[in-house]
Amino acid sequence: MTNLNGIPTMEQSLEIMKEAERTNPGAWIKHSKYVARAARSIASKLKNVNPENAFVLGLLHDIGRKDGDMNMKHIIVGYNYLLSLGYAKGAKICLTHTFPSKEIDSIYGKWDCSKSEISFVKQYINNTEYDIYDKLIQLCDSFSMSSGYLLIEKKMVNSIIRHGMNEKNINRLKASLKLKNFFDKQIGESVYNLLPRVVQNTFGFNMKI
Repeated sequence: MTNLNGIPTMEQSLEIMKEAERTNPGAWIKHSKYVARAARSIASKLKNVNPENAFVLGLLHDIGRKDGDMNMKHIIVGYNYLLSLGYAKGAKICLTHTFPSKEIDSIYGKWDCSKSEISFVKQYINNTEYDIYDKLIQLCDSFSMSSGYLLIEKKMVNSIIRHGMNEKNINRLKASLKLKNFFDKQIGESVYNLLPRVVQNTFGFNMKI
């Protein structure tokens, strides 16, 4: 049973992820958990944002990967899956989390979707107004790896090394940094202060600052 916002309960989301890990274990599971924890930590500092809902949405943002190895198709698979369960807000996050700049060509990786699916995503993103949860999960996705948290710029470099670079990637970086600035102002400090070991993970060794 959904709550009034179309978001699974904590118990439901954990069951969904447990089944997903059984069918397709991998680094994406740990990445999703890091996104969820960061979203909850930041949400706890915000007014009118439910930390548990933020955790759940972060946990399920990549749920489409439950069906196996894929690139951008996972956002469509996740959207359709959560929508079929009645979790409309969760389904929305599956699509919005990867487009902070609202440009579908700003992705890291490849479009392994049909032309009609790509057209649907483009139309959906262009016609969707991002709320605080969309923005929060976009931010948390931008600095979360399967091994922990990094500075946004370092996460982008890692993604470009793996997938290659296109001219729209810089717009995605600018949008992610703009989101960080927005949330920094909302909570009155850098969001990095809420992320364990972000400095060590970014630079690859322990250092004092």
